[in-house]
Amino acid sequence: MAVLRFRGRRTGNAYAVPAGIYDHAGAQLVFSESRWPANFRGGLPVEVVRRGVTTLGHGELVADPAVVGPAMRAVLAAGTSQRMLGVAIDKGHAPTDAELAAIRRAIVIRPVGASS
Repeated sequence: MAVLRFRGRRTGNAYAVPAGIYDHAGAQLVFSESRWPANFRGGLPVEVVRRGVTTLGHGELVADPAVVGPAMRAVLAAGTSQRMLGVAIDKGHAPTDAELAAIRRAIVIRPVGASS
């Protein structure tokens, strides 16, 4: 878990949102079906408070199934439970990347100064 602190894209209001956060491929990922991730469309500075440590990052909303699907699959394969991600996948069903992306969008957070 982490708290994401950022300013609204249009309003400039300050937000502090608790979220599940997962390390993957040199970035931190947040999956959500909520509306607040829309603030990250086009990229946005974000503070990530995790285990009492604050890091600065740049978050970007990603909805592309070719990115979200494999990322969600990798997080699940790393041992994160479906329940932690808030998804339910029928036993024996191997969801497509498009199915996974339809369930959740992803925010990809890279540390400030890291290349994409």
